[in-house]
Amino acid sequence: MPTARIARIALLNLDSLASRPAVAALFEALPGRIGLVVASRRYGGKYGGFWRQTFRTYRRSGRRFVDLLGLSYVWYRPLAFLARVAGRRCPTLRQMAGAHGALYLETREPNAPEIVARIAGYAPDLVLSLHFDHVIRRALIAVPALGVINVHAALLPDLRGPFPAFWTLALDAPAGVSVHAVDSEELDTGPILVQRAAPPVPGETVLALDARLLAEGARLAVEAVAQIEAGTAAPRPQPPGSGRYLAYPARADVAAFRAKGGHLYRWRDIRRLLGGG
Repeated sequence: MPTARIARIALLNLDSLASRPAVAALFEALPGRIGLVVASRRYGGKYGGFWRQTFRTYRRSGRRFVDLLGLSYVWYRPLAFLARVAGRRCPTLRQMAGAHGALYLETREPNAPEIVARIAGYAPDLVLSLHFDHVIRRALIAVPALGVINVHAALLPDLRGPFPAFWTLALDAPAGVSVHAVDSEELDTGPILVQRAAPPVPGETVLALDARLLAEGARLAVEAVAQIEAGTAAPRPQPPGSGRYLAYPARADVAAFRAKGGHLYRWRDIRRLLGGG
């Protein structure tokens, strides 16, 4: 039986170089429906400030991985500003929200009671998480009438965790993207709504693959919204204990990836991502 139209969507996102085109595509595909954007402030709070996080990542994953994260989350903003000065259309997450009439809420802890209350005050039909760096806790899961869905840039149940694009290339795993329901506080384990493999692109970097999968994930999220609205969604449970959870790579993982000719990013990827969308 068809459900009511999904008119009020809250989007959870960490503004980044890789996710910007995907978010732009979501706003275009769901006009007037994303009325609240909850943006993660990556640095500060329980994870520590910029230098603490940078030093921890350097010790664990090495300088080149620090460079990738810095480019994705820190240097991206001044680069986007320069791109706009040069006449390119390169809005930040806050600017996209404003252009589409969405409320913008930035937080270091989306599960804090006051943040959950503000999201509940928007009364979302659905919460959509894309490239978000927080576990979504039960109180927030319970807010939207039709639940929470998440875009994950891998073929679940394999390669759960925060850096699926890296592990896809490092392990020569099949590339793809999944949209799944978030029904618990366990990461990337909820029933799969839509899933699609992505053909490999020779020589693709981690940054380019991440952006490509997130863009495809935005398209799949729109499909999932339509299925939920039509009452045709058929969530497929993930087998318990299946797949691999992989978090930050160790220095040896990054070195092995580079030794076989892999690249975390190239400058042409940056130019393309700053100029499109």
